[in-house]
Amino acid sequence: MKIEMLDLQSIKPYKNNPRKSIRTIAKVKESILEYGFKQPIVIDKDKVIIVGHSRFMAATELNLSKVPCLIADDLSDTQIQAYRIADNRIAQDGEWDTDLLAIELAQIKGSDFDFSKTGFSQAELESLHLDPIASTTSLTSITEESQTEQPPDEYVTDSNFANSDEEYVNLNFTLKNIDRKNVFQYLDGYRKKHNLPTTSDALIEICKGVI
Repeated sequence: MKIEMLDLQSIKPYKNNPRKSIRTIAKVKESILEYGFKQPIVIDKDKVIIVGHSRFMAATELNLSKVPCLIADDLSDTQIQAYRIADNRIAQDGEWDTDLLAIELAQIKGSDFDFSKTGFSQAELESLHLDPIASTTSLTSITEESQTEQPPDEYVTDSNFANSDEEYVNLNFTLKNIDRKNVFQYLDGYRKKHNLPTTSDALIEICKGVI
C-alpha cells in the first residue's frame, strides 16, 4: 500500500458516517500543528473517506491544500463498511494504565513542552484521578542496582495536620516503583468497588476502617 499526497478538495466524507467527532477536531488540529500529519486518511477507490473523518475536518479548518492518504483499493464494499465501524469501535475498548500514564504525564509536565498538547485537559486528568501537577522527581524509578530509599525532605506528622491552615495537605512518602503501582492499583480497585470519586477518598475510607 502506498501513501499519496492528495488535494483535500478531492476527498469526500462518507455521508452515513456513524461516528460523531465534532468535539475532537480542536485536539486533532493541535496534534497536526505540533507533530505534523503523521496518520494518513484512509479512502476507497472513489476517494470517499473510510477512516479519518476527524483528520479531514481538522485539515479543512487548517486550510491545508494536500493531505496524506492511503487508498484501500484491496477491500470489498462490505469490508469497507465493517472497517469503518471497527476502527472506531475497537478504540473504545482501550483503557489507560493510570499509574504508567501518571508517570509519563509528569515527565512531560516537568519539561518545557506545552503540556496541553498531550490532548488531555485538566478536567480529563481529574476524571482519570491523576495529578497533573506531579513532579518528575516524585516519580523517579529506583533501579535494581540501587534499591536504597531516600527519605523525603519533609515528613507529614500529626502536628502538621493540626497546625495546617491549608485545605489540602500533600502526603509525602517514598515508595519503590513496584510498591507504588500495587498501592495505586489497590486504591483504584477499592474506589471503583465502593463508587468513590478519587483514590484519595478510597485511602481515607480505608484508614477510617483501620484506625
